[in-house]
Amino acid sequence: METKGLGIESVLLGLGAWWAKPRIWLGPAWAVLCGGLASGRLGFNGRTVLVLLLSLFLGDPLLGTIWREASIIASPSNPTSLSEGSKVRLSPLPYTLPGSLADLLFRWSEERLSWWSSVWPRFEAPLAGLAFALPLVFVLAILLGQSVIILIAMALILVAWESLSLHGGKKRSRLLQAFYAGGVAWLVGYLAFIPQVALQRHGEAFPWALIYTGVLYAFQSIDKGERAKGMRVLNLVQIFGVTVLILTREPILAGVAGLLLLPQMLLQPVFKRGRAYLRRTQFLALMGMMVGALAVAI
Repeated sequence: METKGLGIESVLLGLGAWWAKPRIWLGPAWAVLCGGLASGRLGFNGRTVLVLLLSLFLGDPLLGTIWREASIIASPSNPTSLSEGSKVRLSPLPYTLPGSLADLLFRWSEERLSWWSSVWPRFEAPLAGLAFALPLVFVLAILLGQSVIILIAMALILVAWESLSLHGGKKRSRLLQAFYAGGVAWLVGYLAFIPQVALQRHGEAFPWALIYTGVLYAFQSIDKGERAKGMRVLNLVQIFGVTVLILTREPILAGVAGLLLLPQMLLQPVFKRGRAYLRRTQFLALMGMMVGALAVAI
């Protein structure tokens, strides 16, 4: 994921798809569409179109902005110590004895101001992005229902967990990122159309959010140069999806999903470069995810 912050103008005018790269078509927007289709309640009436548009805006640019800007703030590259020349010097307090409580409080305030003045240029754009996206996220979640509110709260916990991990010096979790971008967005599209009282009858939907996560994780790995690992995950996840279709007594859709998977597997030895493989085959995975969503809907 890109780690460059957005300026205030970009935050307000350019909330583009945070995740989707030209090389990877599978992303939050397609996940929201799959989730909406899986609900079985997509239609052409005004309310359905409005709910879908709100879900798309929530699932892709808004949630993505929060992840990206929180990652920038928590990045280990942000300064944690100050050089002598960058410290802010305040006028000393009159009648203050060295080592007294007032003197210690004064020194502490001076250090905090010095730190803030040094990091503010880096934090200004990410904080503007968060200030813009967070209120909108909660407003849209409230409009889309209680289930979406709970989901968004859990998603923000994931963001906080990833930020704390980054601040502690750990590497970015590609799997957690894939679940946030794929699984959470899939569930946003699904839960926006399903009332809470009906969730207990729709347990078969949630495995497909995880399958979507796995496919997205595989694409990420291939795009990052981990060709063998990514293709192995891609195969296993989609085979699992076909198995789910068979177990849920959808033999025709299982056959369609298998036919979409077969050329992906056959072309893997042909393309030695992972990105070339993605360009030629990822539309098949896109259709496979849509087949899974259709199976849940019917």
